[in-house]
Parts: sequence; structure tokens; C-alpha cells
Amino acid sequence: MSLAELLATPFFSGVGTSQDVPAMLPCSLGGHAYLLDTPRIEWETIDTLRPAIDTRDEPGQHSLNTAGVWSVIGADFRGGAGQFYFDGRDSSTQRFRASKGVNPWERERLSLLQATHEALAMAEAVIIPVSIDNELWVGGGTTLKRSTTALAGSPSWATVTVPGGVTEDLTAAATDGHRIYCAFGTDGIYRGAKGAGSVSLFSDYEATLLAYANGRLFAASAGELVEIDGAGTATAPLWSGGIGGDGTVVSVVGTPGGVFVGHNTDDRGEVLFIGLNQTTGALAVPLFAGSLNKGETLIDLEYYQDFIVATTSRGVRVSVLGNGGKTVSFGPAIEIPDVGAVAMWGEYGWFVWNTYDEDSNGLGRFDLSEFTEPFVPAYASDLMTDTALGALGALVVHQGQPFFAIANEGVYTQDPDNVVAEGSIDTGYLRFSTFERKVVVGVDLRHEPLVGGVTVCLADEEDVEVEVGVSTTAGTLGPASLINGNGLDGEAIELRLKLNANGGETAGPVLKRWTLRAMNVPRRTDVITLPIVMRSVIAGGNDGGQIIAQDTLAEWKFLKNLEASRTIATLRLGGATEQVIVDKVALAPERWEAGFNWPEGIILARCLTISAGA
Repeated sequence: MSLAELLATPFFSGVGTSQDVPAMLPCSLGGHAYLLDTPRIEWETIDTLRPAIDTRDEPGQHSLNTAGVWSVIGADFRGGAGQFYFDGRDSSTQRFRASKGVNPWERERLSLLQATHEALAMAEAVIIPVSIDNELWVGGGTTLKRSTTALAGSPSWATVTVPGGVTEDLTAAATDGHRIYCAFGTDGIYRGAKGAGSVSLFSDYEATLLAYANGRLFAASAGELVEIDGAGTATAPLWSGGIGGDGTVVSVVGTPGGVFVGHNTDDRGEVLFIGLNQTTGALAVPLFAGSLNKGETLIDLEYYQDFIVATTSRGVRVSVLGNGGKTVSFGPAIEIPDVGAVAMWGEYGWFVWNTYDEDSNGLGRFDLSEFTEPFVPAYASDLMTDTALGALGALVVHQGQPFFAIANEGVYTQDPDNVVAEGSIDTGYLRFSTFERKVVVGVDLRHEPLVGGVTVCLADEEDVEVEVGVSTTAGTLGPASLINGNGLDGEAIELRLKLNANGGETAGPVLKRWTLRAMNVPRRTDVITLPIVMRSVIAGGNDGGQIIAQDTLAEWKFLKNLEASRTIATLRLGGATEQVIVDKVALAPERWEAGFNWPEGIILARCLTISAGA
């Protein structure tokens, strides 16, 4: 080989590989090594937030720049509980996840509930309160008591005489608004007037249920339903347990169009409708009006305007009356296990909540003027005992105030003088409408001139709760500065507020709004622009002494294939390594190579980094 031939032979020939970086060439992409026009390399981070443009006529929260701290605000709580995510796609900013000991039913005002206290002690397994105008009657065993001061902190009670021949325990009670009817098993039904000191035998019917509806007294014994006339005589059975007679009547409620009867047959709750014979005035034959799903049984029924409310083995359901007020079709269940009786007062209803948590049982409350979705009213916990005292039973609303019975304990209601020592609200988890990580900057509160205090806690999606601050300065409208979020971070964050009474439990704080401020911290994407020197022959090596041949057309096709396929490729730039996709490839030609096979010049390869775990 001549000297001229030797000098014409390149030291390196073929496509460079990633192993040639950084010894031979400064960069490799997808396993192919390249020479770069170093001054033209660009590496920058893409802005994670697009520009904010507010096109609305009036400014508001939406007008604020989202480039910095993001804010979520809760200022109205009347949507009630049961919403796991505060800012989900279908969420309402008036709802929250859970509460205890707080009243959410006033606009932009969250306050402590009155404490629960025992209005009357009674050591009977079955205790039944009945409201007759301004008198509250309570029966248990063979004992009857009545009070005109039941709403007071220390009510007085008068004992009502029950004839000595009564030996069976009380099984049911009802009122027509003037008189009370008490069933004592096989001893029959006894009646007494408002203000009376005694009751007397009215009917010998053995009743397990009594109800006064549409001017008529109904009685049931297991699956048999009868009417008791003014003389105390039971009619022939209106209904006898359905096919096989294995049904059990659980509730009778009157409506303008007729009477609805709730019963359970086998493992399903059904509702019957009893209308009025327009010719004779007698009760018509019961007709099927609706049912629950198989496996779901009825506990109680209540009526309010056009709504029938049912407590069931699944929770609480609401139906609008159909077919001229003769049928029911229940909406979705508020899924609450172990509920009991239900009672209405105006648009509000209370229901027995037997197992609220491991420490308490008591009442839940719903609002039929506020629906969170069709047939699902807003609801929240209400009066609760400090400890789970026992099984809850009957419930009545007396002069707008609920009274509920606890087996072997007595009758409980709200304390007129004291609030609960502490109440809490869990807002539901906040994601700021994104699954990206966020870091809590702080929490701001606004309340009425402060009485007591507010404790602020944060919890991550693993339910790890951290106390981050308090507002305790009497008379102030909020903390002096933003309560530090202590850098708590996660995909979802929940704000948990604890309202604390003033120590004497006579008053407590009234929260007007809360604001959670956080920084959204998404995974960042970098843009790397590679100015690839694409010539048929390039100089490589640290001293430029290596001659490397390139197939310019083949390399162009390779890079364009990475661009088209959007596959993840490994980029090595000097000693740095990144996973990238090739977003755009452009050619800046300088001249044709020999034979006009393909232009030589600079190929600009725009690469986007892929974060780990993205």
C-alpha cells in the first residue's frame, strides 16, 4: 500500500455507538454516537403551567395567577358529609368527608353542637318517647312518665299511673295529638289524655306496633295490620303478612293521598299503599307501592311533603311519591350501617346512628331542602354520646328537638346550656384537580370573634395526621399569620379542623372559612436541543485525531424514525444520561456531499426528558 493510500484510509469507519461516548464523540442518542456543534447545544426546563387567561367579566378566584401558590377554600358546609374528595370532578365545595360535634347547617357558619345529656334515666330494655303538644311522655316496662319541661337542662317528670293489672312490658306507643296509646303486650292497649295522671284500658288487642295516621289508629302484631276504632275494637286484618303470612309490619305513615305501610317479607322490604274507598269511607285493600332491593330490609318510614324517607339495613333512602301519591321509588342509599328510627321536623330529619365510631353512637341529621344528587339529601352526624352506651331505640322530635332512647339507660337529647367540648370536621382529600405531587404552604382561617380555639391538622393519603397550628387568641378573626404547613406533601392532602370550647363548654368558636394553600410540584420535563454535525466524514476523539465516516442519509432516517415512533431512547451527553423521546428533527443543510447522496449540515434533534416513574 502506497503512502498516499495509507493517508486516505480513515482511522475509524461506520456508525459510532454509545460506547464511543465520551471517548470518541460527545453524544449518543438511541445507541448512535454523534459529534455536536457545542455552542448551539440548548438544555432548558419546560414551564409546567400554561399561561392563565381570564375571560370572565367579573374577577374572582379564577382570576389569580396559578404560577405560584394554589388555594382551595371551604366557606359553606351545608352540603353535608360523605364526600371523600373535596375537589373531585363531581365534588361540591359545600360538602366534606366527615364531622362530629359540629353544626354545618347555617350558611358560612360552622359551630359546635349542643352537648348530649340524659333527660330521663330509665333502666328498661325498650324505652319509647312520645310527643303530645308541649308534653313529652316516656314509657318503659310498666312505667309511664310525662314532662312539660323536657327541653330544660334539668327537667321535672310526673309519674303516670298504670293500672296494677298490667304486668307485660311496653311494646309500642303512639299519639293522636291529644291522647297517648300504649301497648302492653297481652295486657292490651291503654289510653290516657294529655296532662292526665293515669291511663286506662282501651283495647284488648295485642300490639307490637302502634301508629296514628290520617285520623286513624293502626295496630300491628307481627305481620297482621288492623285498625282500632273509637271503641277500641280491632277491625278484620287489613293485611296479614303477605304470601305465607311471614311478613312483619315495621312502620305506618300517613300522607295526603293515603297511608303507606312498610313491612319485611323474607329478606326484602316492601311498601303497601292503603287508600280510601270514596263511596263508603272505609280503608281500601292494600296495594303494592314499591320495594327495596332483595337483601335490603326496612326499619322505619317517615313523610315530608312529597317525600317518603326510609331507614333500611343499608342506610337512608328517599323517594318522591308517584302515581298520584300512591307509589314509591327509592333513590340511592346513603350508605350508613346500623341505622334505626327516623323522625322529621320541617325540612330536617334525624335518624338513629347506632355505631358512628368506636366511641360514640347517637343521631344523624339530613336536610330535604339540600340535595347532593337526585334523591340524596345532605346529611351529617348530629347529637352523639361520649361513649357508645348501648343499643339505640325509639326516636321522636319534640318541639323541634330530637329525643332518642338508649336501652337500659334512658332518654337523651341536647343540653340547652352546654356545647360539646370538641367538634371536628374532615374536609375530604384535596388534590387541586391534579394527581401531581403538591407541598402544603400553609392554612388560613377566618372565624367570628374567637371563643375557645381551633386546632389545625393535616393528613396525607396514608392517613398520617400532623398538627400544624392553632388559632387561640380570644376575640380575633383569625390567626395572626398563615399557619405553616410544615412542608407536608403528597398526591392528596386532607385538612382536619378541631373546634374547641372555652373550657367551661358554654360556648365555642364559629368558623367562617378555611383556606389551604399549596404548591403544585409536578415532574419536570426538560427540552434538550442537540445540534448534530452530519457530514460524511467528521473528526472524533478528544484531540480530533480520529477520522469517522458517517452515512448521512441513514442517520437522518434513523433520527426521523425515533421522531415518528416516539419510543423512549437513551441520551448520553458527556457524562450525563437521560431517558428521552425525540420530539422533532430538522435539517439545516450546508452543502451536498459527494455524489449528491444527501446534504451535509446540522441536524437539530429536539429531545424531551422522561422523568422516572412518569
